[in-house]
Amino acid sequence: MKRFYVALLSVFFTLPWTRPSFGYPNFISYGYQSCMSCHYNPYGNGPLTDYGRAVATSEISSRYFVDEKVTDEELAKRSSFLGHPNPIEWLRPSLNYRGLSLTSNLSGTERSTRFVNMDLSMSLVAKLLSSDSLILVGQIAYAPTPIALAGSQNIKNYRSREFYAGYRITKNFGVYGGLMDKVFGIRIPDHIAYSRTLTGLNQNDQTHGILFHFVNKSLELGIQPFIGNLVQNITLRQKGVTTQVEFTAADTTRLGMSYLKSESEFTAVQMAATHLRTGVGHANSILAEFGRVNRQLKTQQTTEVNDYAMTQSQLRITRGAWAILTLEGKKSTSDPNHVATRIAPGIQIFPRQNIEVRADAYITPNSTANNTPPQCDLAAQLHLWF
Repeated sequence: MKRFYVALLSVFFTLPWTRPSFGYPNFISYGYQSCMSCHYNPYGNGPLTDYGRAVATSEISSRYFVDEKVTDEELAKRSSFLGHPNPIEWLRPSLNYRGLSLTSNLSGTERSTRFVNMDLSMSLVAKLLSSDSLILVGQIAYAPTPIALAGSQNIKNYRSREFYAGYRITKNFGVYGGLMDKVFGIRIPDHIAYSRTLTGLNQNDQTHGILFHFVNKSLELGIQPFIGNLVQNITLRQKGVTTQVEFTAADTTRLGMSYLKSESEFTAVQMAATHLRTGVGHANSILAEFGRVNRQLKTQQTTEVNDYAMTQSQLRITRGAWAILTLEGKKSTSDPNHVATRIAPGIQIFPRQNIEVRADAYITPNSTANNTPPQCDLAAQLHLWF
């Protein structure tokens, strides 16, 4: 296990530094240390603010299909869903779609391809006071039926992933209450990443609770007591508290720690992580997260501990196009002699405002004991937002 961490760290400190990068949590490379610079949710995800839309249009997306006479400032003005000027000043609607084509076992004899509508959602933000100090955020979303539940009856494919109110008491301190994502670690958009699947913090794992958020130039702190998702059966709801703190080490470098403790009638969970977000020049970023998840099954009186490690570099090729390299590893007490690793090179392109195309190859080496070739899966995504 030590050799695995040494190898992962060596890659982290060499390869990603050779070329520029960009990524969703990597806006720190543009000088935006906090996600609330571009999102209504202070920890990212969910609808973009007016400023966030302008950044996505004028700095992130390419100009492949834009007349050279049109300036970035004009593009930023056009980024609103309702156009410019906005006819309803206090209301911000948005639409989001993400589709995935997944080819499994690319190099094997049992290759299969399927298409999944991962997300189709509509959000509404009501801005009730000046400077967005009081907001109401609501969302309705489509969620595909999990493969394991295919053919089951009474599967609800529509849900809300965000339904909350937020009030910034001061510029530095705010309180948010309702249905939100749990505050923990780095919110990368890769739903199969070990840092998301092992922690149970994925696309549909929101909770009802209260988030206390403080931010200044030196640090950002979030404390979130929660009572579980009230749509779930009461016996399954995880109740507890999670917290995250990030310290500013440089203008474009944040070091952080996260801790979560919760339990339901059946399961008790404790997990902790350290993480790093850093920018290298303009639009060049690296992410890293190392964590441990302790999950106790009360009915069976058993405990499983999972360690995970992740680094992700998003390497800028030109405006609107980036190369991605994700390196992951995990080790579990259920199989202490095996360290699972995964390498995922990819490419991400924003051909124009509101469109993202991404392709990733997930290479998972098999155990050397059975002398089988690594498994390779190919994922291609189309992301549209308005």
